[in-house]
Amino acid sequence: MRGRDCIVVSGVPFGDRWTSKQEIARILAREGRVLYVESVPKLWDVGALRHPFGRLWSHSDNLYVYTPPPLRVPLDFMSTSYNRLLQGTVAKRVRAEADRLGFKVPAVWLIDIRTSPYREVFPEAKVIYHCVDRWADLLVDPHCRKEVVLALERETVGNADIVTTSARDLQTHILESTDREAEYLPHGVDFNLFRKSAEPGPLHPSLQDVQGRVLGFAGTIGHWVDVELLDRLAKERPDYTLVLLGEIAPSDLAAVERICEHPNVSRIPPVPKRDLPELLRRFDVCLIPFLVNDFTDSINPLKLLEYLCSGKPIVTTNIREAGPFSDLAYVADSPDAFLDLVDVACDEDNVDIRQRRMDTASQHTWEARVELAMDLLGRD
Repeated sequence: MRGRDCIVVSGVPFGDRWTSKQEIARILAREGRVLYVESVPKLWDVGALRHPFGRLWSHSDNLYVYTPPPLRVPLDFMSTSYNRLLQGTVAKRVRAEADRLGFKVPAVWLIDIRTSPYREVFPEAKVIYHCVDRWADLLVDPHCRKEVVLALERETVGNADIVTTSARDLQTHILESTDREAEYLPHGVDFNLFRKSAEPGPLHPSLQDVQGRVLGFAGTIGHWVDVELLDRLAKERPDYTLVLLGEIAPSDLAAVERICEHPNVSRIPPVPKRDLPELLRRFDVCLIPFLVNDFTDSINPLKLLEYLCSGKPIVTTNIREAGPFSDLAYVADSPDAFLDLVDVACDEDNVDIRQRRMDTASQHTWEARVELAMDLLGRD
């Protein structure tokens, strides 16, 4: 399967917040050509209207990006029939672009539950569906019906040759909801980039003047983050600086703004992936302050491996995917324990465990993850 043309149907714009979708495409493009399909823009998306018939562009050698035409109205999680019509139309356009590029018998990666029509449009392809979320719990938009979301997932799983999941809990979810066995394919890390955070170098301008111990959380704050815990941390540890780096979901904006009223809290907007090591370099302790519930047990946080690359101490709540790394991170089973472990982590002085963290991260690269997936696709 190596060196084969691949299509990655992602559900997010390529230039959006960097996630597993872009990482998979980046690695695949090293050994073959990749056509990355972005999300379908809404019908009234002003920017997308500049390309009413869609747009194909070259991101780099071997990596092409296709932006579908603005056809979507927010009914794809309300009606399976509408979704089949929409995605079937887009899949045919993707087929035309793939043919124009000369793609031969592509492998198709589906990372979006709305994409089952690709099976019919690419009947010769090996199809892999990679599940990274409990979609029915993630989607809180009023334009979503849970029964439709689950039906879309069953269709996409049923149309795939291989099903993989980024978390153990998602394996159970797929089995229970679709009666299908899934392979465990956890997230990886761009080790060559993030190991720079463990090396001497410049600090990001936003943290150059920060004094004292820095507690950092790098990631989106949404309904899965324990904002009350962050508020307690800022309030009860005034001698530490709490840095919140990344996007804020609209539903959590008011809560985060209240947290930022504490004088020891610094909020930094999202930065390009390439700049993250300069920020992590200034962190003394890296945080994963997630709530513990069924939804977060299905999350495999990208930031865990990125933190490990730095060698720095990590304090996390007791989410399921943190379990395999409990000998390398401080895992808290309560809010009180979380605060206490932050103090312990700040005083950590252990060169050996820092090296073990980095060594472990080096074994979990995106290259290794993609190689495993391609081996799965290559099986008869």
